[in-house]
Amino acid sequence: MAPILQRKRETFTMPSRHALLAGVVLSVVGCSDRPFDMVKVEGAVLYSDGAEIPAARIVVTFHPQDAPANERRHPRPGQAVVRQSGGLFDVVTSHEYADGIVAGRHKVTVVAQDEDWRPARGLIPAKYASVATTPLSVDASDSPFKLLISRPAP
Repeated sequence: MAPILQRKRETFTMPSRHALLAGVVLSVVGCSDRPFDMVKVEGAVLYSDGAEIPAARIVVTFHPQDAPANERRHPRPGQAVVRQSGGLFDVVTSHEYADGIVAGRHKVTVVAQDEDWRPARGLIPAKYASVATTPLSVDASDSPFKLLISRPAP
């Protein structure tokens, strides 16, 4: 009776074994090295008079401004979702969950969203949504941040 499944026997030559071993070593060692110095940060986003912004969700994005040490590797912006109570954030993610932001200077954008992650109009002036126009900037070493947003014009 012939077997239903036949297993093909794999043979590895010496060079392929070395390549396999090198790949395993590089993947284990490479995973622990971070390409950038990361800084855990936290803070608050409030109106300039200290009042909370009445949005279902506020997203804060930190855009690195310093030139990267390696021209072939650029850090990602870090993002945080602000808690509704107190306007606080303490989890900022750039490359991995809660890894913080790359060390150095950042422009900060802030947008308000509704429950469905769509833009919530009329809560935060449009200038805060663009890196080109936001007046907010921070240095990662100055955490915790107090980001004050001007109220939109009536």
